[in-house]
Amino acid sequence: GVAYLPRGVIRLFLQRMSTPYYKSERSMLRYLSLIDDMQRASLPITSAEWSSAIYLAGRSFVRVTDAEIASAFRLWREMEQEAGVLASHVTFNILFDIAVRAGKFVLGETVLKEMHARGLRLNRLGRVSLIYYHGLRGDGDAVRKSYRDFVEAGEIVDTLVLNCVMASLIHAQEPIAAEQIYERMKRLQDRLVKGRREDGEEALFTKYPPPGSNRLGTEMAS
Repeated sequence: GVAYLPRGVIRLFLQRMSTPYYKSERSMLRYLSLIDDMQRASLPITSAEWSSAIYLAGRSFVRVTDAEIASAFRLWREMEQEAGVLASHVTFNILFDIAVRAGKFVLGETVLKEMHARGLRLNRLGRVSLIYYHGLRGDGDAVRKSYRDFVEAGEIVDTLVLNCVMASLIHAQEPIAAEQIYERMKRLQDRLVKGRREDGEEALFTKYPPPGSNRLGTEMAS
């Protein structure tokens, strides 16, 4: 039936189905069935749509198992070898993230090597995954270096990133370093909660200061 829809509607429909409010097996299978329909109808599938399929195949469950790994990398092969659509840096960052979450370090390194060979770079997702990757490998120094690289790349430091750094340090058997970061976060939050807007009213929300000129990125990376 997808062949009877206008092309513009197809693109919007796939975009909507690729971003479910809750990731689940049902939403994943629903989107993958649409991708199958597109292939059977000989309709073009964009790199972004393939990447969404790979992401849902590998990240729709709490744990990433061998089954999710196999499904994600099978879709990648279909994308490039059968559909003839080259993977973008987004695709490889997703594949690396899936490999890391499954604890497949050799596979993750292979993905990074392929990215390097194609002249592709890590994006925000990939940089966060790299921090976690080094934590799972038990390398605390590499965790700190990856975090410094994250800050120097101009990425925004938020609670999600700092939670990843703490979890990575714990995996690397450095709980004291993780606790120090947590204490700094609490002190920073206390200062932010006490802050007020220029009109005198209490601020309802605030952001972590951007990396670079702020103290947060420097302190956390040390």
